[in-house]
Amino acid sequence: MNDKMTREKAIAGTPEDKEKYLKNLTLLHYSFNATATTVRRALAPSKGVVLLSGPTGVGKSTFAELQLQYFLKKYAAEIQEDPSFIPAVLVTLKATDTPNEFNFCLFYQQACAELMTPCPVDNAFRRSSSIDITNSARRIFERALVNRKVRHLIIDEAIHLAHSGINSVFCGDLWKSIGDTAGLNVLLVGAYGSEALADATGQLVRRTVVKEFQRYHDNKDDFLRYAQVVKDFTKRVPLPTPVDLREHMPLLFVATCGLFGWTADIIIRAVILCAMDGGKWDDGYLFCEMPSQAQHDKVAEETTLGEIGIKRYLQSRYPQNYTSEREVSAKIEGRKKSVGSESQSSRRKHS
Repeated sequence: MNDKMTREKAIAGTPEDKEKYLKNLTLLHYSFNATATTVRRALAPSKGVVLLSGPTGVGKSTFAELQLQYFLKKYAAEIQEDPSFIPAVLVTLKATDTPNEFNFCLFYQQACAELMTPCPVDNAFRRSSSIDITNSARRIFERALVNRKVRHLIIDEAIHLAHSGINSVFCGDLWKSIGDTAGLNVLLVGAYGSEALADATGQLVRRTVVKEFQRYHDNKDDFLRYAQVVKDFTKRVPLPTPVDLREHMPLLFVATCGLFGWTADIIIRAVILCAMDGGKWDDGYLFCEMPSQAQHDKVAEETTLGEIGIKRYLQSRYPQNYTSEREVSAKIEGRKKSVGSESQSSRRKHS
C-alpha cells in the first residue's frame, strides 16, 4: 500500500494500516517547533557538534527523522544539479549484546549504507584484526562523507555511546575529527545522560552546544499546548466513529508526564485494539493502554532526574554565576584528597 496513505484508506484498511497511517503523521506542535528553531540556529556554523538531549517519549527519534527531511528539502536544488550530493545523513546507533561496548565497525557500515557507498568490511578485511577492520571502515566512511559533500551528520540514540563505557575523550575526539575532516556539523540526539558526551575535554566543550528537548510541564500554558496537539492528533484517528478525549486530557497529561510522543503511542495502541474489535470507539480502549503505576513512576523519576542533571550543560539568556578560579582550584584539590583517601583505605583492606 502507498506510504502516503489517506485517512479514508486507513479507515477502510486493516489494524496494521491504521497503525502505519498514524505513525506516519507529522504534527509540528509547540515543543517540536521550539526545539527545531533552537537546534537549527545552533547548527548554523559549518562545523561543530550539537547535542540534543531529552526524556524518553518526547519525540526525539521523530525529530531526528524530520531534521533529515528538512535538510534534504533545503538542498533540493543542489541535489538536482548534482545527484551524487547527499547533504544530510541519519544513522541510528544500535545497542550491543555485550555490556560496556560499542560496535564502531557496525556504525561505519550503517553510515556507508546511508551514503550509498560500499563498505566491504566482512569480505575485504575478514583476516584482519578487529582494530584494522574498524580503522579501514572509518577511512571508507570519512572518504564517503567528503565525496558526497555531506554537511550534516545526524546520530540518533546517542545514549548508547554514553552507556558504552568507552572513554568519553575518545568519543569526543572522534566526532570533532569527523567534523573537521569532512567540513560538516554533527547533531547527536539521545536520552538524558547523553549530554555527558560533551563534557570530555575543554576543547570539545568549547565546540559543543547542548540543547534540551523539553516536555510539556505542569503549568497552564503547557497543558493547553499539550491538549491542543492531542486534540489535533485524535481528529486524524482512522476510525469510523469519532474519538474525543477532552474529558480525559488531565489524566493523560499526568499519566504521560506531558510527553506527547508517549501519549501518541498510547492512543495508537488503543486505536489498534479498537480496530481489532470492529472499530467502534470506547474510552475503555484508552484505559487499557494507559501506563501502570510502576511505568509512570519510573518515567517520571527518570525525567525529573534528567531535567536536573542537564541544567549545568545548558546555556542561558541570563547571566550565570560562574565558578571562580579559586573555587575551581579548591575543587581539584578536594578530588585529589578524596582519591588519596580511597587509595589508602584500599591498601589497608588488602594488607
